[in-house]
Amino acid sequence: MTLTKVNENKDQNTKDSQGNTVLHVAAKEERAKAETRFRVIIALLEVEVNPLIKNKAGKYAVQYLPRGDQRPVGLLHQKMAEQEGTA
Repeated sequence: MTLTKVNENKDQNTKDSQGNTVLHVAAKEERAKAETRFRVIIALLEVEVNPLIKNKAGKYAVQYLPRGDQRPVGLLHQKMAEQEGTA
């Protein structure tokens, strides 16, 4: 799924068979460099991918980020708090 398609079709929160959104997939991508993953997460949040969606395993995308990857963790926690109205 490309960002253009996500933005144009407003299907940014579509889930795969495991309940993962594109945000889950980005967070799980182990081969990506930290800076690349961070930029992708920013782009996904800009097209309003919801960070509060849990997959079928009951996990948020933020829970799949590598330990020590603080910038995307902080950003996702901030966005999650904003959406919950507690920011």
